[in-house]
Amino acid sequence: MKKRIYLFLFLVLIFISSPIFIRYLLINQKTKVLNSFYFNFPGLINSKIICPNYISLLEKSLDSSYSVSIINEKGKIIASYN
Repeated sequence: MKKRIYLFLFLVLIFISSPIFIRYLLINQKTKVLNSFYFNFPGLINSKIICPNYISLLEKSLDSSYSVSIINEKGKIIASYN
């Protein structure tokens, strides 16, 4: 019975801490694989947009056939369109 409780607590700890650990690795650019995943799928990890002014500029400049994501040097999404 104790083994099940410890296993459950261990799995919960891993489940809670893994997104924090992955975000730490991405922010500090510790691994190339995670950075590659992040830049290919930025919306899955970080969906907060820093500068909404760029979005209005992109909407005025581009039609719906374009898709644009502007990411700064730290890997944060500045703006995204379509």
